[in-house]
Amino acid sequence: MKILVDADACPVVRNIEEIAEQYNIPVCLFCDTNHVLTSSYSEVKIIGAGADAVDFALVNQCQKGDLVVTQDYGVAAMALGKGAYGIHQSGKWYTDENIDRMLMERHMAKKARMGKRKHHLKGFAKRTEQDNRIFEESFTNLVRKILCEEGHMRAVIRSSICTGEKVAGFKNLHTGKFEDMMLIKTEKDVESFQKKYGVHTIVKEY
Repeated sequence: MKILVDADACPVVRNIEEIAEQYNIPVCLFCDTNHVLTSSYSEVKIIGAGADAVDFALVNQCQKGDLVVTQDYGVAAMALGKGAYGIHQSGKWYTDENIDRMLMERHMAKKARMGKRKHHLKGFAKRTEQDNRIFEESFTNLVRKILCEEGHMRAVIRSSICTGEKVAGFKNLHTGKFEDMMLIKTEKDVESFQKKYGVHTIVKEY
């Protein structure tokens, strides 16, 4: 698994690198000659400036099981088509279930803008720390989900023999490290854990 980032004007590059380093996942940043980046952790690929050059370079190197970070729905669709995972810088996961709708909404929004022929369009809202926290949580959850599906981690419910208290979390199968995420009191808590973290199989441990 690699993390591939459409890094031109991407506001969450450092957030991605911090989380990737925590889970020892390689990162590759794709940028054009107008947005040259440097990094002490990631591999940086500088692509010649040109329409969609960065997008095509990223998709060409994307493989099944990789995680792609992009705000371009078209890039996300191609990545999903290759069996990769995708996430928007807002934290929204791209899936086979939502990508067609998102592409259609983008197309309709573009037509509406062209129809109005506005010359003074309102810019994007300034990104906040709350936006970054939302992305970090969603990105980390998706990383854990992928690592579970690849067999590097496992969703686990740990029960205390002494107190009976149950905690759901993730266990690194290589190091044995356990990240506790949620106190489990009822079956509904288990369902909430599965929905929030996108996992289907949970193993019980004592």
